Amino acid sequence: MSVNQQQAPDPQQLQQAAAAGDVMAAIELGSHLLENSAPNSADYQRGLQHLQSALDSAQAAYAHWALAAHWLQHMTLPAPRQKALEHLQQAAAAGLAPAMDRLANQYLRGIGLEFAPQRAMRLLQSLADGGFQRFAWDVGYLHSLQDDAAAAADAAAAFARACAMGYPPAYYSLGMRFAGGHGVARDVDFARALLLRAADAGFPDARTAAEALSAQADHGACQQWYTRLQQNLAAAQQPLQSLQTAGMLVDDSLLPVIRRLEAHFACLGHPSLRIGADQRLQVLAANAYQYQAAPQAWQWHAQQPRIATSDEFISDEEAAHLQFLVAAELAPPETYTTAASNSQTENSFFTGLGRSFGALSSDTVVRMIERRIAAATDWDLTALEPSSVIRYQPGHEYRSHVDYFTSEQIAQNKQQLEDFSGQRVVTFLICMVAPLQGGETLYDRVGVRIGYRRRMAAMHFNTAADGKPEPLSLHTGTPVLAGEKWLLRTTLREFSRYQS
Repeated sequence: MSVNQQQAPDPQQLQQAAAAGDVMAAIELGSHLLENSAPNSADYQRGLQHLQSALDSAQAAYAHWALAAHWLQHMTLPAPRQKALEHLQQAAAAGLAPAMDRLANQYLRGIGLEFAPQRAMRLLQSLADGGFQRFAWDVGYLHSLQDDAAAAADAAAAFARACAMGYPPAYYSLGMRFAGGHGVARDVDFARALLLRAADAGFPDARTAAEALSAQADHGACQQWYTRLQQNLAAAQQPLQSLQTAGMLVDDSLLPVIRRLEAHFACLGHPSLRIGADQRLQVLAANAYQYQAAPQAWQWHAQQPRIATSDEFISDEEAAHLQFLVAAELAPPETYTTAASNSQTENSFFTGLGRSFGALSSDTVVRMIERRIAAATDWDLTALEPSSVIRYQPGHEYRSHVDYFTSEQIAQNKQQLEDFSGQRVVTFLICMVAPLQGGETLYDRVGVRIGYRRRMAAMHFNTAADGKPEPLSLHTGTPVLAGEKWLLRTTLREFSRYQS
């Protein structure tokens, strides 16, 4: 079930329906006018009026959400964070799923309100109990970032519940816990079976992880668990389909169905799975070892320009999750780039595919990695550009370019885009998939070549110590010769991106 399913509206039909008193049509029309009109234009003001008039109706939650979504995506307008949060809180309190999702995301972002992962987790758990499968996984991921044995067991339980709801990434996450004994008793046979089920759904890295266990596993026992998992999912299709009938308003009407699915998953018969006194699926705790990233100290490769790398910056799970998240939405750069000054460079020099994360599309993993980047660089979180993913297949490259802005581009950003965040001081890259051959970043003028390893982070400064643009930062993403290269990237800006 998705929290953001939209179709292009027909403005004329919406206008007619709104004039006839259809409040939902007025809300949709208002959203359309806001997103397709210049601020302070007559159509923009009319859009605001449609939405504001709906705040006193029975459909107020939808109007609050439309206004929140608008402010979240337009941070250059006056007081956007305050307005977005006010409307998000109203819509989330009414149980509107996309608003609950984005409010949880804002608690994890921690900009404009406190960083509050427990509040985020409560919202995500409510969404999971409302039938939204991926949020059950998110709850497990947040538990797995905590450093205690109880949280490790809670993470495994959340992933098992997401498996019961048929969510493919959860089979991978639960399989990796059983593979390493992370919060549960180690069981290589069950782990491999879970990973193979994730691989059946096309989840990245699942088959590789399963094959890594091949020499340790009893293949007969593994096959038995694999068959049981297949049969278990096939037998759960009817209640799983009922999850698709839920609306946008979250309530507890589907909780009995979810409990039935969890009890059904427990019938696999694995000794670590059981139904607790609260009638929810649990996983017996065993080990307290945490399965998470462990960023290493920065290794400096040059001082002019400043270039550094750090191993193990993200986990295998985070890397695979991000691939799964964006794989179906990758596009050529002219499709996903914005009007920002640097877009023309990307459109002209990058030959691969990518996808950017906006205010409505960044998920739990993206937000936590962004916080990790800010902590690792001692950078203001509000000065990070939105993250994006870029994918290089064989032959793809990023021809020689610099990432810094000229003074003319900075002036253009201010005047045309109302972007006052200044220079792009640091470029930050995280390797999700390392190429088998080629694909290094070459700093053309100084001869430094950085090869990529899965999970590593790399950064280079686009400015010298005095803050001026550094021409020596000219660099090339050399062609990938074999395999693929996937990078998560952001840039660290001079000033905050957000208006007060």
